[in-house]
Amino acid sequence: MGNPMESDLIRLRALEPEDVNILYRWENDTETWKVSNTIAPFSKHVLRKFIAEQQRDIYETRQLRLIIESKADGKPVGAIDLFDLDPYNCRAGVGILIYDKNDQGQGYASHAVSLFSGVDAQSTVLQYSDPEFAEPRSVQEQGVYDQRIEKGVDPDDVRLAG
Repeated sequence: MGNPMESDLIRLRALEPEDVNILYRWENDTETWKVSNTIAPFSKHVLRKFIAEQQRDIYETRQLRLIIESKADGKPVGAIDLFDLDPYNCRAGVGILIYDKNDQGQGYASHAVSLFSGVDAQSTVLQYSDPEFAEPRSVQEQGVYDQRIEKGVDPDDVRLAG
């Protein structure tokens, strides 16, 4: 069985301390602020703390960010976030960033969603919900940075709310 965090195109991986510079660039690009609810720049100090927090349990932090890395060259092309996790109601928000315009439309986002949500692709929340809870009712989509998102994400796989 293959690695569930890899496809033929990408690898999803945890944040590393070395990612601070790329996060600094992505998070402080005002073009992405309009869909990320960001209203002020982030310092490297704050981003280092954020990276350190990612080592804590998802049920404690209520969020998870993974780097989307190209398998062809190992370059980070973006990130996928699970945020506002509500395991009781089986809900969470999902945000995807494919930063560089040249990387958009290459299938990175659709591969990330597929890997992030698991084989059954019912909902991203499934992997992070307690199995005794009912099937997730909805997933909230935080605006998509590349409004084209990428062809190949089946709208029936993700139900939008809000």
